[in-house]
Amino acid sequence: MKRLIAATFVLAASPVALASGPWDATFALQLSGFRADASTTVRIDSNSGRPGTGFSLEGDLGVDRTKTLPQIDFVWRPSQRHGLEGSYVKLDRDGSRTLTGELIFRDTVYPVNTEVDSRFESEIWRVAYRYSFINDSGNELALLLGAHYTTLEVGLNGKQGSVSSSASVDFPLPTIGLRGGWRFADNLRLAGFVQFLKLKVGDYDGSLVNASGGVEWAFHPNFYVGAGYNYYKYDLDSTKDNAKGHFDYRFDGPVVYTPDDIMSGRDPEAGPIIIWDDDHYYMGGVIAELCRYAGHQVMLATTAATVSAWTVNTLEAMPIAKRMARMGVEVLPFTSVTGFDGGSVKLTSVLTGVETERPAAALVTITGRLPVDELFEPLRDRWQEAGIASVTRIGDCWAPSTIQQAVYTGHKWARGLDEEPETLIPRELPMIEAGRVNETW
Repeated sequence: MKRLIAATFVLAASPVALASGPWDATFALQLSGFRADASTTVRIDSNSGRPGTGFSLEGDLGVDRTKTLPQIDFVWRPSQRHGLEGSYVKLDRDGSRTLTGELIFRDTVYPVNTEVDSRFESEIWRVAYRYSFINDSGNELALLLGAHYTTLEVGLNGKQGSVSSSASVDFPLPTIGLRGGWRFADNLRLAGFVQFLKLKVGDYDGSLVNASGGVEWAFHPNFYVGAGYNYYKYDLDSTKDNAKGHFDYRFDGPVVYTPDDIMSGRDPEAGPIIIWDDDHYYMGGVIAELCRYAGHQVMLATTAATVSAWTVNTLEAMPIAKRMARMGVEVLPFTSVTGFDGGSVKLTSVLTGVETERPAAALVTITGRLPVDELFEPLRDRWQEAGIASVTRIGDCWAPSTIQQAVYTGHKWARGLDEEPETLIPRELPMIEAGRVNETW
């Protein structure tokens, strides 16, 4: 099954960038928000060889199918052709359900109608050496040689006096793969990788496929944003004591990013994509364009009367609306997103309260922007004792916005250094004295 799920956002850091932009940075650290859609089938046999019952954690035991989790990635490129990359992701889920049939798990038999609590924990470390045959200004073709170290643990706890039982496996798998990137515009490129291997190692015999792909947009010399898709698939037979059996484990889902974060993107495989714009500035239109450039059907829901509504103050509202129409982006005004299940989105009219559903494979939320005030906050209670009269927040430290807004607030603050602080200017309020108007009906 291929289904795109709602995604949150990614944080990455690229402290040293080359002239070609963030794609050739010496070092990058990424923190991704990953909405995983999992499918897990397990069979645990007894140590004596008695076969266990194969069961679906999601279908038979009610374990959560989807979950939002972070994923950490890094890239270190000491030279143009050589690099080291890696990632870490951890997915823990649990569930509870009454059995509709007998279940044999290792040496434990859970009778029909037993209420069972279950959990499944997975932890994946990936590291790979990268050799780039081609690496030129965002265009890249590289060989990956590395390893995945994976830990899987499943546990069942039968209520009403039944015993608990668990099984875990820890296995390293060497991998080989390819990574590629194609810069098809000055600030846009497609990028992705695939790693795979089928091998028998000690007590384990299995295969692994790990892939990722997406579109990236460099909006700054050091940063780029993107949208994409991750895929993990394990098929493992184990002969290890206390964990003999079979694990068939797959989870996938998109990662989507905002310009408030710094990230490495991977493109969603399918649409429709619903964008919920609760920011009302230019970003809703920008993200909609990015998704359309990737070839997806896009809907943009906003509680305002038009897309990027605040830009009416900058005379950009009409050009943005026209561009959305020309690109085929469906704009849903006066609409709020109130639900999403991975296959459809629930929309509510802010005018009438009427609820509707539309098919959607991915959800992108554009909401609040947080100030960058890590330096300001520690100084809040210290500047007076240091003899500093005042400290004023401006630009992104006050509220993230456009470059011109930061320049404006900087100039305004500097020009007002020798002036009295601004006070509120009262507005004229029209008033009519009592008795001055004769009411006629």
